[in-house]
Amino acid sequence: MSSFPYTVYLSPEQVIQETSSQTLPLGTRGVDEEGRSFRYTQNGAAALVANRIVVSAAESPLSSATDIVFTAVYAAGATQVKIGGEATATDFGTAADDFRDGWLIVNSTDTTYNQRARIKSHLALASSTALNSSNTLNLYPPGLPKLTATSTGMVKLIANPYKKVIVFAGAALAVGKADGRGVGVPLFAVTASYYFWLQTWGPCLIRAGGGGGSVPADRAGQKAYLSTGDTGAYGGHSTWAITDTATAEYQSFLPHVGVIMTAAPAANFYSM
Repeated sequence: MSSFPYTVYLSPEQVIQETSSQTLPLGTRGVDEEGRSFRYTQNGAAALVANRIVVSAAESPLSSATDIVFTAVYAAGATQVKIGGEATATDFGTAADDFRDGWLIVNSTDTTYNQRARIKSHLALASSTALNSSNTLNLYPPGLPKLTATSTGMVKLIANPYKKVIVFAGAALAVGKADGRGVGVPLFAVTASYYFWLQTWGPCLIRAGGGGGSVPADRAGQKAYLSTGDTGAYGGHSTWAITDTATAEYQSFLPHVGVIMTAAPAANFYSM
């Protein structure tokens, strides 16, 4: 879970503006005159289409690997640390500041070492053949609150969910992955890599899906889920006889994204 302490009040013009450079911490909350909520977000490497659901970037091996450790001992309150590289990290996480405004977490069988700190900046993180290299991470104060001994626990880097978002791509992303987590809807076409306000709560126009593990969004009041058959769309389950062990689209953990307000004319049209 995460929260951000900043709230920005947005004009109608601001909610449809984008910039090439970052001006606020990712995840900063915005509110407009309609009461809708937004989060300050960076687009990924592909342009976004308006009114399509976007999800967090694919999880990096730097977040999922079990062989990343500290390469030095740190005193409590340290705001700069060094970690070993991850051999298979070749995409997200290897660019400078990919984990900016995200988190470093420490897991250990010795519970005195379990902790987290917010990441302020870093250079490109070494990968491929650099498994034992040292990568420097700068942390926001108060840094690591506890003494950290070398190799006492697993280090994971957790990306900010609003960093390099991508459009939801259907069934390939829907089951048990970070990139199957809906985070919001852009209200206009967003340029690749640009920063913008992503709507996350309130009445919103979204594409209604009609394939995969969903039905056309033709029933007001139903819960809406990510549509496993259509890019950036939502739908409702066609059955409630769902198991959590199936590998098909009807997963009980298919992410919930909201409640349908109005009927769509047909599949792949738009509704609120």
